[in-house]
Amino acid sequence: LTCGGNHEVGSSEQWLSYNARWRMPALASGSTDNTYWAREVGPAHVIALNSYAPTHAGSLQRTWLEGALARVDRARTPWLVVMMHAPWYCSNVGHYEETRLMRRDMESLFIEAGVDVVLNGHVHSYERTLPVAEGRPDPCGPVYLNLGDGGNREGTYVPWREPQPEWSAYREASFGVGVLDFINETHARYEWRRHSCQGSRDPANINFNRTCESIARGVPDNGDLVGSDEAVLLKPEGCPARF
Repeated sequence: LTCGGNHEVGSSEQWLSYNARWRMPALASGSTDNTYWAREVGPAHVIALNSYAPTHAGSLQRTWLEGALARVDRARTPWLVVMMHAPWYCSNVGHYEETRLMRRDMESLFIEAGVDVVLNGHVHSYERTLPVAEGRPDPCGPVYLNLGDGGNREGTYVPWREPQPEWSAYREASFGVGVLDFINETHARYEWRRHSCQGSRDPANINFNRTCESIARGVPDNGDLVGSDEAVLLKPEGCPARF
């Protein structure tokens, strides 16, 4: 299952190659557009959105999202996960505040529906937020995982904006993979496993070395996957939309 990004719409592509190669369950979820869809995956109801399509009231994507959220059955899928390319919450200088309009248009829908986790890409560095809503830590808000850093020729994004926002739980300029394990209806375990890291003075050709700004547990990067961030996600009491 995929979620398209800026490289699928830029350079005159306009989703042509993406739509020809990556057919998503759009029609089955009531969507007329292959770039936003929904599907039940195990204990999770997964919704994908298009960061580069209109999101205002009355737009096709927002109207579809309102219906898709209304169809979520927490008895069948206790976890609600949304993924989209560009992050709403990010404290890196890269792509900062690019999604302000989308967040303005749709964040209230996320909060009302009790979205548990939001997966993002785009920014080539790792960041995990606390549960957050409307710019402030909120136990009833989603946790945002910025995972746009599987690796590429451009290197990671640095520096970070200072001071670190109160909603930002962990951040580092690294490449790696995130693992999200749904344990039961109320508990999930998440871990960030990085394999390389770039310091602020490293060149753009990815000269990974000991200048990494966040050495995991005192161990320098050597190509192995190292767990540098982990969290237990617990559904909070007092947030009825989350159950």
